[in-house]
Amino acid sequence: MAEIKLSRLSLNFVTGFTDQGEPIFKAKHYRNIDPKAGSEPLFATAEAIAALQQHDLERVERSNTYELGL
Repeated sequence: MAEIKLSRLSLNFVTGFTDQGEPIFKAKHYRNIDPKAGSEPLFATAEAIAALQQHDLERVERSNTYELGL
């Protein structure tokens, strides 16, 4: 079974709009997240970080890197 080695949390914010009304996104990435951290606590942390920002939070993503072994 594959084991999570690294985890990254990404927060995507809407920072403005184009002339055509399309949103412009900017992502903030947080690396070295404990691979054992649950999704609910990470989401709560993302919401707390977003509350400190001037831009609206659009999406929260978690990316995991696995070691598959040989």
